[in-house]
Amino acid sequence: MKATGILFIALWSAIAAWAQQPVPVTAVWKLPAPALQQTPDNGYDKVYDFGVFIPADTTLRLSGLTFTAPDTYTGQIVISSPGALSLNFYFSRLRMPGGTQFRIFNEYGSLGPYSSADTAANGSFVSIPLGGERCTLQVQGTSAEAFIEADVLQVIYGIRADFLPAKGFGSSGNCNININCPEGDNWQLEKRSAVMLLSNGGNRFCSGALINNTAENGRPYILTAAHCNASASTVFMFSYESPDCANIDGPVTQTINGAQVRASYAVSDFTLLEMNVPPPANYFPYYSGWSRVAVPGADHTGIHHPRGDIKKISRDTSMIQSSCYACTDPAETHWKVGKWDAGTTETGSSGSPLYNAAHQIVGQLHGGQASCINQNGSDFYGKFYLSWEGGGTPQTRLKDWLDPLSTDTASLSGWLPGTAPVAYGLNISSLSSSDSITCAESASVFVLLSSFGFEQLDSVCVSMRSDYDSLMLCKGGSWNYGDQIIFSFPERVLPLFGTNRFSVHAFAPGTPAADTATYNVQRVQGAEMRLAIQYDLYPQELSWEILDATGNIAESGSGTGVAPGVTDTFSYCLPYGCYTLRLYDSGSDGICCNWGNGSIQLIDVNDVQLGQWTTFGAVQEFAFCNPHSGSSDDKELFVFPNPASVSVNVALPASLYGQADLLLICDMNGKVLVKKENDLKYLNTFDVSNWARGVYIVYMRSGKNKARARFVKI
Repeated sequence: MKATGILFIALWSAIAAWAQQPVPVTAVWKLPAPALQQTPDNGYDKVYDFGVFIPADTTLRLSGLTFTAPDTYTGQIVISSPGALSLNFYFSRLRMPGGTQFRIFNEYGSLGPYSSADTAANGSFVSIPLGGERCTLQVQGTSAEAFIEADVLQVIYGIRADFLPAKGFGSSGNCNININCPEGDNWQLEKRSAVMLLSNGGNRFCSGALINNTAENGRPYILTAAHCNASASTVFMFSYESPDCANIDGPVTQTINGAQVRASYAVSDFTLLEMNVPPPANYFPYYSGWSRVAVPGADHTGIHHPRGDIKKISRDTSMIQSSCYACTDPAETHWKVGKWDAGTTETGSSGSPLYNAAHQIVGQLHGGQASCINQNGSDFYGKFYLSWEGGGTPQTRLKDWLDPLSTDTASLSGWLPGTAPVAYGLNISSLSSSDSITCAESASVFVLLSSFGFEQLDSVCVSMRSDYDSLMLCKGGSWNYGDQIIFSFPERVLPLFGTNRFSVHAFAPGTPAADTATYNVQRVQGAEMRLAIQYDLYPQELSWEILDATGNIAESGSGTGVAPGVTDTFSYCLPYGCYTLRLYDSGSDGICCNWGNGSIQLIDVNDVQLGQWTTFGAVQEFAFCNPHSGSSDDKELFVFPNPASVSVNVALPASLYGQADLLLICDMNGKVLVKKENDLKYLNTFDVSNWARGVYIVYMRSGKNKARARFVKI
């Protein structure tokens, strides 16, 4: 354990000085990128491998925490690995005293806080992924003796360019249908069974379903696919869905960590897990029914999480067929969906339930060729009928677990847990916006409420307050246990650069039902850039990155899963600064012209085309800045932020900055505070944190051309 000792000593020496600091000193743990970063090919199997393991075998201890607020002591460590598209962690054992919590965060999102109650029964913990190559693990306790000690078994290094969980969602194909669209109106109970699984030590996504047993006692069994390799370290996410039919990110806080494998059988590709704890009442769980009848029928439905995306629904009204899997085995072990009438499945949908017309599970997804680019493709589900007897032992069949009363029933209806212990209950199940990070001056806010009392609610109100204004909306109707209500607030002003906080109070007038929540929208000082793409006949060969001035990936994407010849536009909110657009083509022939008339355009916020590309080799790079001055006669300086408090940026006119020979910043009395005569760049940054409050003048000279601007220091 030499590596363990080195890490412990380095952290201890860095942490020992924290108690003398007003804020915690941040230790850093840098991990090398893994040698193998290839995306696995799963063939027909629809499991979604999004990362590869970096073995760690390290004990991480944070202690000697810093006093940061009354009854609050804090310590933190930054963990990074170059080039990772996401990071998450597998702790084989996690220890911390009562009153201690930790969270994991970066600029894209925040997970937690977690406590010892969130660990699996064996003390293990797997985090869900955060996008980016760097994140911070922060621990907080109520005393200076608080600590966290974690045996880090593996760090999962993200390799999928089309999946950045920090940005949450939207990675699945456009033909997928959100569960709260009209197609899902009759499946609002069953959707509460559907879960997303972070499996196999935390590097792959699958789907599954909470399933009923004949005792109807709420034992938390999850049915999924055997090839997902679910284990004791599996994380289960409930309620990850859009509040309505639009693509709106869902909550990622409803998770359960850890399970026991009860039975598994490769022939019909099933695994039955029992979660370490039942889902709490505020997850609004539903235990799906099932049927082990061997006769195929018509009208079937799938509910799943393609590519780890928000919950989707697929519908097929025709007759399913008894079939082998991909026809490599003549035995009829699977149900075949010949073609979906609405929606599809993708990688990540593996293990998801197939429901019959009676809303009972008849199988779980193994794989197939169906996708948004092959909507005539078939899918194959392992037969529940075959899994019932499985391999003839309790460890290889379902009946011992799902029929503990030995009723020998052929089918079972779903089960909704008993009446909630309150008369009136209201829960804010989701609070989100159109964009959590935006360049715009306003944002829409969505609130999803759930009723969980045994008395009906006749009216519900939501009061939302921000740093700028407040607004209250009310709705009348009738809502019983488990019913949901969506409030869509109109565009709200974002007056602050940085964090804009919305505080929400939901209540049912005349009842004690109420709940509160907060939501942050980050307003970035920047502008929207667009990448307009006309794909050629081989879109899967194309990918791209936008790198910031320090070489970090600000945005990325690929043509994976896109149909040939499709036109698409990607809008990116980029903070003001300079960037490099890097285009890749694995076929080394660009996207034109013998293989379809493709093209790529980079367009700024003023609809100015900065560049266009058709033919290029394996890689094409283009440097640009945001903001960009597209006009040759533009003589204006751009100064931001304005007002400024810590630093100020001066963007010189694109047509002049190459010849600029003088830049001055003066106060209103004419005193020169900054004088720069060479090495002038498009974007120049100056520290003004120690300057007096007031108005300052910026002056630029470029040959015979001159320009002025002013800004306010606050």
